[in-house]
Amino acid sequence: MIVGAGLAGMTTALDLVDSGIDVVVIEARDRVGGRVLTHHFDDTMHAELGGESIDENHKAMLGLLDRFRLTTERRPKGKTHDSVVHHAGERVPLTAFLGLRNGAVGADYFRFLSELDIASSGVNPEHPEHFDRAAELDSLSLDDFICGLDLVPEAEFLVRLEYRAEYNAEPADLSMLFIAQQNE
Repeated sequence: MIVGAGLAGMTTALDLVDSGIDVVVIEARDRVGGRVLTHHFDDTMHAELGGESIDENHKAMLGLLDRFRLTTERRPKGKTHDSVVHHAGERVPLTAFLGLRNGAVGADYFRFLSELDIASSGVNPEHPEHFDRAAELDSLSLDDFICGLDLVPEAEFLVRLEYRAEYNAEPADLSMLFIAQQNE
């Protein structure tokens, strides 16, 4: 018996059925999909309320899409470039937001990415625990890492927003070893 018809439950059930095991899936909601849900505002506009973009390196998910002949929408070109940041009660185009403080917001945002690359360098994504500084990185939270960089407030806001959205967790609850593993 599988409890929950979200992606994890349904994938587990599929793996068991493929192995010849009979499975029963139970779900508390009146639909399958778990946190993955598309909200349709009208016939022309929709938003994903929990699903993540499926990138080219998500081989297992792409395999399931292919197996069940499902299609997805391609991310519009320029989506990031055309993004809007909601900050301090205002909507600001991302490109303009990065230009705030005479470009210091963008410079600090990209400095964060560069420092993350440096911290992640040498971490084996398959075995991050073998990294020579694994214990040190694991004892450091993403929050500690961000605070240690002394970013301008708007850049710090962008970094925190990005990682909350990516991992559905607060930076204080994310190990830098995990972030380094994901970054490699």
